[in-house]
Amino acid sequence: MVLLATAVAADAGAESRRLDKLVSKARKNRLPAAVAQAARPASAEPQRELYRVNAQYRGAVTKGFDGLGTVAVVFRPNGDDTFGIDLEADLKHPEKKTVSHFQARLAYRVDGTVLEPLSEKLDFSQEAQKHREKILQNAPFIYLMRYAAFPQLAKPEVDWKVAGHPFRVRYARAGKRMEATVFDGGRWIGKFFIEADPEHAPPHDYWKFRVNGKNDTVISFVADRDKKRTPRGENREATGE
Repeated sequence: MVLLATAVAADAGAESRRLDKLVSKARKNRLPAAVAQAARPASAEPQRELYRVNAQYRGAVTKGFDGLGTVAVVFRPNGDDTFGIDLEADLKHPEKKTVSHFQARLAYRVDGTVLEPLSEKLDFSQEAQKHREKILQNAPFIYLMRYAAFPQLAKPEVDWKVAGHPFRVRYARAGKRMEATVFDGGRWIGKFFIEADPEHAPPHDYWKFRVNGKNDTVISFVADRDKKRTPRGENREATGE
């Protein structure tokens, strides 16, 4: 009788461990499906946002510059496994007083957390060429941070591949908002300040994002909206807060 009870207990323990593994696997596999679904919302209406551009030099001496121009962003969900994003900007150099222009129209296909570029139409002035790589790296994430579902905070990271290149997005709660930082290897390339709590379903709204530029320069893009909708701290953007 004792041997029988021991065998039954062992079988029950093994079954419990098997079920735990299945549940764990299901949870791990759930995120890519949720992300993929969120990246193709039912609505296919393009959405347009306008962002004011500020910059900060974070070298030995910190300098802040604001009013450097505007960037127009058009989010183009297609209602299937593809999406597009358009970027257009006229920017002033804070010290040289030169003006740079760029325009990018990009399209991607989404498969889980893998993005395949479908097309690109680019127009970068000579002055804007130095920022081209950073702009194109961040472009798909400007879209995804609006339409991708948040991961569970128990594992607040999502690994993406864009044209075969790996990126990692790390999420963190910041009061009633979420912050998402995009990493290329050990270096952050973009950061998004999202007006949503962790339970909020996409599309999300973010009031600011930053691009880690060249030569210790961080470029900030602040949504150009009525001030009463802007979270506290926007007017301190030039100080890097």
